[in-house]
Amino acid sequence: MEGSQEQDRLIEEVSSQKGGLRTLPFILVVDCFEEVASFGLALYMILYLVNEYHMETAAGTSLLFLWSSLSSFLTIVGAYASDTRFGRYRVIVCGSISSILVILLSIGAGCTRPCTTAFGADQIAIREDPSENESILQSFFNWYYAAGGISTVLSLTVNVYIQDHFGWQVGFGVPAVLMFFAAILFVVGSPLYVKVKANSSALTRLAQALVAAFKARHLELPPNTEEARYHHDKDSKITTPSDKLWYLNKACFIKNSEEDLASKSWELCTVDQVEALKSVIGVIPIWMSGIIMFFNLGQASIVVLQAETMDRHITPNVEIPPGSFCTFAVISLMASIAFYERIVSPFLANHTKIGKLSPVTRMIIGLVFTCLSLTVGAVVENVRRRTAIKEGASAAALTMSAMWLVLPLVLGGIAEGISAAARIEYYYSHLPNSMSTIAVALFTLESAFSGLLGSLIVNVVNSITSNGGKASWYASDINAGRYDYYLALHGGVALLNLLVFLVSCLVSGHAKQKQSTILHEPEELKKNLL
Repeated sequence: MEGSQEQDRLIEEVSSQKGGLRTLPFILVVDCFEEVASFGLALYMILYLVNEYHMETAAGTSLLFLWSSLSSFLTIVGAYASDTRFGRYRVIVCGSISSILVILLSIGAGCTRPCTTAFGADQIAIREDPSENESILQSFFNWYYAAGGISTVLSLTVNVYIQDHFGWQVGFGVPAVLMFFAAILFVVGSPLYVKVKANSSALTRLAQALVAAFKARHLELPPNTEEARYHHDKDSKITTPSDKLWYLNKACFIKNSEEDLASKSWELCTVDQVEALKSVIGVIPIWMSGIIMFFNLGQASIVVLQAETMDRHITPNVEIPPGSFCTFAVISLMASIAFYERIVSPFLANHTKIGKLSPVTRMIIGLVFTCLSLTVGAVVENVRRRTAIKEGASAAALTMSAMWLVLPLVLGGIAEGISAAARIEYYYSHLPNSMSTIAVALFTLESAFSGLLGSLIVNVVNSITSNGGKASWYASDINAGRYDYYLALHGGVALLNLLVFLVSCLVSGHAKQKQSTILHEPEELKKNLL
């Protein structure tokens, strides 16, 4: 890849007058209103399916898991279209228009979720100073995720109130109207944006490295890396591959220097291509742990069912709707991000040598809080169920306060707030710049696979525990089921996930990694992206 060719191909419109913090409101409003539309519909949909369509609770929950997974899976389609074909700006516009139509909500979510995050990072990234860039991006991803929490609060309060008092039709129509205005506002800000053209060769170059490594699998490398000759770009700062996943180095090892190297792109690739492939492979263990974590935290429908049977009054005349209880998780999510950014991070920068917590450290803390959340949740459900049996399982409302649900929700919110933004930062900084949107899409794919896993587990648990005519753990009558056992099962899986993650970090060396291994593009490209 030649520096001048890469510069011409990647940069569409960059100048010192473009980008910056002033562009973020236009981008954030699209992302926030898309989440208002998606989350506002999904959360209360469990009651709509059970009460209006008379679905079994297990079937309704499984359907919602599948819907969530579809929206998340489509992010990889949106990311591919963004990074390799149309660019982030065009894909965001298409996604915004799709979200206006509720029936195309999943398509809109698939387009906007990965692109808005990477597009926002394009506007503020300072490419000349990697250390400053890393610090700014960490804060950006943290506050960007917190902004998403604000949209979720709107879904859980305003949208739920509308659905409760004005009916499903109005409640489902308001998000579409919001998306309409968000799409218009995003287009209005178009002249201010830094726009990066799609790089159609990004995934192709990864495929070439994989194929070249497979073809050279029987090749013997010299015992001393310095004695070997490796193919690299003229302007590349990396001329020798790392020892990590050393067997992939065969893909860039020059066997015959007299051959036309450029014509053998599927047999011999560059060092940059090999290192990019190693980066993609290296994030897989981290990514898989995220799937399990979000699978464990995705119990919003259970909270709604629990709250519906409990005393939700905070005063004699004020009652919290069942669908609004997850607001406590979102508020704790935003509070944990603010606490880290305003208290923990400055303290570490001023009083310690580490400066900040690495993404991996924050992920570990998040996994610990996930275990605590599910353990406490199982205990609360056990107490709630025993209270229901004592007072009569058919009681319309228990005397037990629904405020007991707040503690596990707060712990779960802290878990997500600490680790979610860290995951986005990790993927974004460990994959090549040309795959920025795909890197963000990896995070949303965690939700996709966690949704599929959740749907599978619900069906398996429902089938196994209902054998012999017994009431299922996931029975439609929450008082007859054993949701405490179900949450305890999640707690066990969360603990196992934490242990596997720790072992994976020790084996792969992630625990000792202090800074990003981002693959920087040529210097000319960095300056033009300011």
